[in-house]
Amino acid sequence: MKMFSKTKSGKSINTTMEHWDNVSENTKNFYANNPYFQYKKKELLKLVRKWGENLSDKKILKTDLYEEAVGYDDILFDIAQKNSEIYGIDISPNIVKKANSIKIAKNANMDFSIQDVRCLKFSDNSFNLIISNSTLDHFPEVSMAMQELNRVLKNNGILILTLHNKHNPLLYLLLKGAKIFNRYYKFYSDDAYSIKETKKLMEKAGFIIKDSTTILHIPPLIPSITNELYKKNNKFLKNIGWIIFNCSLFIANMPLLRHFTGYLIAIKGVKINNEQRY
Repeated sequence: MKMFSKTKSGKSINTTMEHWDNVSENTKNFYANNPYFQYKKKELLKLVRKWGENLSDKKILKTDLYEEAVGYDDILFDIAQKNSEIYGIDISPNIVKKANSIKIAKNANMDFSIQDVRCLKFSDNSFNLIISNSTLDHFPEVSMAMQELNRVLKNNGILILTLHNKHNPLLYLLLKGAKIFNRYYKFYSDDAYSIKETKKLMEKAGFIIKDSTTILHIPPLIPSITNELYKKNNKFLKNIGWIIFNCSLFIANMPLLRHFTGYLIAIKGVKINNEQRY
């Protein structure tokens, strides 16, 4: 089933709930706790703690709950602090349900809800920090989503945005190939972005750019290979997976290659009002 929402301008948008519910069902037994997810979680936490500045006494929003629901690379449970308000949203009811189950098991004080990042239910000026980790690259209405994120951020609030890295030639080719062969692409668009074009989109939405980088320096197919070897739950195969992953990580992190091997671009934007622009 497709669900359509209306933006404030009256424009209809396809929220693709069915697709993401299917994704969560199809991947529920896919993930193994392997070196890639440990590496990904470490890199994302390092980025959020650096760019998010002081994470205590802040109202924080994460724009999807996929990792918190089905993966080993969740970060919200780690950044939650005693004096912070943590909110998470996802378009998929199934993913929100799973994330809520894990939240209850961890006895974590957070608020998870079913929402579309292109048409948020939150009031204006609600959050100090928004973490959008490869959410906006899964549909074409990126500008619409960025405007919504700007709307719900407080003045001087921070957006930490990551998107698929267009500078990475292997990733770019894989995404283009997937669009041809994956039947789910009739429901949504999975795309990659350059740092330059993403900065322009963010500036148009009302952000000033404070920093940018690329993260997750590992060839696109290596995480899947490592995961499959770890799923076998065989010590020898796990050792092989560990060797493959770390050798690939070493090569991809060579200084001259880092711009082209990062799986994600990462950009820090700050919301400012019109008076601050001049």
